[in-house]
Amino acid sequence: MSEDLDILGLCGATLKGTFALERAVARGGFGVVYRGLHLSLQKEIAVKIFSPLTVPEAGVEREALSHFFQEVKILSTLEHSAT
Repeated sequence: MSEDLDILGLCGATLKGTFALERAVARGGFGVVYRGLHLSLQKEIAVKIFSPLTVPEAGVEREALSHFFQEVKILSTLEHSAT
């Protein structure tokens, strides 16, 4: 199932030497969400990667990007005892 979600082919990749992407967990209109690990903090994370087709040059509005960054701020404050 994770393979079906990983349309960007990033499972197993490490971004900027900091974020190890373990598996794809969701896919939507803007891209893919990966379960990963922040290597220096040793903390599980979620990483949302935009699909190349949704970068601003291809028509993503500033408002949509603003909402995305609001989502990042909100989600970064969440913690759950099951993690």
